[in-house]
Amino acid sequence: MRIVDARAMPIDHEDVIAITPSSVYYREKMDRTTFSLYRFDEEDGVITQLNRREYADYGYPKLFVDGDIVYFINEVPDGEGVVKTELIAFSYKSGTEEVVTTFEKRGNSTLFWVLDHRYFLFLTAF
Repeated sequence: MRIVDARAMPIDHEDVIAITPSSVYYREKMDRTTFSLYRFDEEDGVITQLNRREYADYGYPKLFVDGDIVYFINEVPDGEGVVKTELIAFSYKSGTEEVVTTFEKRGNSTLFWVLDHRYFLFLTAF
């Protein structure tokens, strides 16, 4: 068992994606809605941003991790009440992003569960 002291990192416990023998993968929130994904290499202390674009989640920003993939939603409001929502499957080890599906809806959604990369449970608040 390995203990990682993450108190000096700008994250909460719910932001940790994975811990490997040499790295800590995590999400860092920029403000209330935007975030990016990072890798902290323990050996040399280097922090590397993994994603190529910034993400936003206007609901409760929850991550769902399944193996080497972290699932989350990216929301882009149109200013008139409709939110374009992308379900993202991000391979944190390779740094690649897959937009699994895109849909438009009203309100803020939270991703709660992913099963077999096919079934997704969202809750939406209006």
